Amino acid sequence: MQFLLPLLLMLAIFFLRQYLAKRQQNPFNNTRKHWPLQIREKILNPEEMDFFNALKKDLGTAFLIMPKIHLQSLVYAENSSSVQQFKAAMAGKYVDFAICLSADARLLCVIEFDDHIDDGRTAEEISDIEKFFDQAGIILLHYQAQFAYTKKDFAPIHQLYQQPQSK
Repeated sequence: MQFLLPLLLMLAIFFLRQYLAKRQQNPFNNTRKHWPLQIREKILNPEEMDFFNALKKDLGTAFLIMPKIHLQSLVYAENSSSVQQFKAAMAGKYVDFAICLSADARLLCVIEFDDHIDDGRTAEEISDIEKFFDQAGIILLHYQAQFAYTKKDFAPIHQLYQQPQSK
């Protein structure tokens, strides 16, 4: 019985140290560090915003337009040895816009928007992204920045919507 109190005290100290060590490893819990973060005024540049507004006007409420979607949000991989490779390859990569059906948020297609602003991606990285969508069975549309957009520009999206949807 006389060993019980010191043993409980040692266990409490051990678990407290473990808790504090884990808390310090999480950068958001570490109050000693100041992260120089600021809210972006806008997440879309002017060309992307013009395109977004034109899409929104043309597509109406039947579609959801989601900008800057990470690739890992669009697909998942079954547990296998290549899952970690996949996650590493796709980390930080995104698509400019994802178009979903409003009724059930089902993905219809994704859009790569070329606004002639260098986003740092090489031709090889762009090719990898195109292969990614092809393998995943996701329709990838390409659009370029232009002065104005017409219904004809967005016809491919409407055509996808009118095709029978598989579940």
